[in-house]
Amino acid sequence: MKRGALFLSILFLIILILNFNLVSAKTSCDVKDCKITITIYLAFAGATDSQINSWSQEISNVWNGNGQTTGDCKCPVNFKVNTSKVTNCSPMPAGYHCIQILPWNGTDASLPHLPAGPNAGKAVVAYVGKTTQSPSVGGASLDGEWSNITSRPVDPNDPSKGNYLDAAHEIGHMLGLADGSGGLMNFTSGNDAKPTQQHIDDAVNNVCGPNACPDKCCCGNGVIDNNKGEQCDPKANPRGCSLNDVCCPICCQCDLTRIQSFNLTYVPLGMFSNERINFYSNLEPHFHIITSNNQIIDAGKGKLENPTINVFSDEETINAIHDGEISFIQAMNDGRLIYEGEGFFNKIKFKIISFLVDIF
Repeated sequence: MKRGALFLSILFLIILILNFNLVSAKTSCDVKDCKITITIYLAFAGATDSQINSWSQEISNVWNGNGQTTGDCKCPVNFKVNTSKVTNCSPMPAGYHCIQILPWNGTDASLPHLPAGPNAGKAVVAYVGKTTQSPSVGGASLDGEWSNITSRPVDPNDPSKGNYLDAAHEIGHMLGLADGSGGLMNFTSGNDAKPTQQHIDDAVNNVCGPNACPDKCCCGNGVIDNNKGEQCDPKANPRGCSLNDVCCPICCQCDLTRIQSFNLTYVPLGMFSNERINFYSNLEPHFHIITSNNQIIDAGKGKLENPTINVFSDEETINAIHDGEISFIQAMNDGRLIYEGEGFFNKIKFKIISFLVDIF
């Protein structure tokens, strides 16, 4: 195989690996700069564009209505809906929850009927969990049936009373919430028909995991949170550092490390451009960095949780990199630095990148 064709084949494989999570997502979580975005991928069979737009707007308004936050450090949470139209929900479209829309003819017989459980056969306006387990665990795909009168007016003769929030309620199940847990999961109209703080916290925990809003996200809140390991805060007065030190605006530490001066532009193929990296010296954790778009956005001593790559070297090399005496690329070329991806897909990704570096 020619080098060009080989390169394109490997590049295509890398793209597939990097986009795997997007393909498999039903309800996905993205955490960036301590801001959490939860995206619900929702397919409709038999719905009009107007209905889909109306339900999507309802979901967004309800779940984002109060400037939602989560955790001790009050990380902002934003809920998004990504919709699609399909012919039917059997088989379910990959990467989506799927809702079959049933036309209402004015009778209970035309409404969706619960397929199982203690209320099996009961006529309802909407439900999820037709052939899947509801509520969702970890964002797993759900299917269900909604009537086309889902989220109908509370009082057709009095528009001021608004609509029922059936669609927003069903989304709660897709976020891992059960019926009867208060607020929106108990009521679809009235003042209590909104997500509670517990709903937001439980949804984030179910979809994103238990550490989506870590202690470091308290940095910059204007308070020196000693219980979160902070030495200072850039917005506090006084900031908490001595006259000879400055307060790191990202890590809230006074002893800024010089590793923030690393130039990642010269690392081949942008291999460390968006990573969580632990550096080990003689197999012991030495320091860590977090990168985004070829910039070091966080750095500190010790081990980082949930790394994407681990770098192993000796104390002399680590200190030389730390002090800026040699670069990443020089240490790599000299064989003084070894790296490996953490987790199955990262292992494959960095093996492929290493192979490309050797070729080119």
